[in-house]
Amino acid sequence: MGSRVFGKNIDVSYRATYEFFENRAKKHNDKHPYVTTMYQDKNPELAVQRDAYEKNLVKNLLELDGNSKVLDIGCGIGRWAEEIDDGSYLGVDYSESLIAIARKNPAFQNKKIQFAVLPAQDVNSQTLKEKFNRFIISGILIYLNDEDVARCLKGVTKVAEQQSIIYIREPISVVERLTLDKFYSEDLDAEYSVIYRTLDYYQTVIEEIMAPAGFETIKADFLYPEHLNNRKETAQYYFILKRQ
Repeated sequence: MGSRVFGKNIDVSYRATYEFFENRAKKHNDKHPYVTTMYQDKNPELAVQRDAYEKNLVKNLLELDGNSKVLDIGCGIGRWAEEIDDGSYLGVDYSESLIAIARKNPAFQNKKIQFAVLPAQDVNSQTLKEKFNRFIISGILIYLNDEDVARCLKGVTKVAEQQSIIYIREPISVVERLTLDKFYSEDLDAEYSVIYRTLDYYQTVIEEIMAPAGFETIKADFLYPEHLNNRKETAQYYFILKRQ
C-alpha cells in the first residue's frame, strides 16, 4: 500500500514515478487524451473542463505571441503545445513514452513545436543550448524531491532571457506537507509517489531562488473554482513570475 506521511521531509522514489508515467502512457486514449496526465479516469469530462479553465486563465497571463519561446517542463503529451499559434515551443518530460505520444500528434507537425526527453531537474544551460522567455511548470514539482525542486528552478533562471514570464502551478496541501510514496490509488488503479507541499514552501522557494534572479511574483492564487476541485486535502495553486 506504500506510505502516507504528514509533516516530515522524506524523499520519494523516482523509479516508481517513471514507471507510473510509462504505464499512464500505455493507457492513453485519443478519445480522452487529457486523462493521461490530468487523471480523472472515472470522470474524463472533468479533465477537459480543468484543461479549458486553466488555459483560458493563464494564456493571457503568459502573454503568448509571435516572439514567445516557450519551455514546457514536464510537458506530458503536450497539451500546452495546443496553445502555440505563433512563436516556438519545446516540451520536455522524463517519460519517453509520453514524449512519443506528443511527437505523433498530427496537430503539431507544421508548427515550431519540438519535444525532448529531459528530467525537470536537469533543465540547465548545459542540457539546453538555447534560451527561452516563457516557461510552463505545471504539476511537475510534486514529483521531485526538495533538492531537485531547487535544481529545476535554478536551471530555469540560467536558460531564461532577460524579459521572461514563468507560470508555476502545483497542487498544494491545505493543511501540512503530505508525502505519498508508492501509494495505491483506487481512482488510478496504480501506485504513485508525490509530495504535496504547503503554500509557505513554494513562497519561500520562490523568494530564495527566483527573486534574487530578478523575478517578481505578479499574480498568485488558487487556480480552480470550487466545482472543479474534487479533493479535500489538496488544491491547485499558481504563480505568475515576471522579469522585465
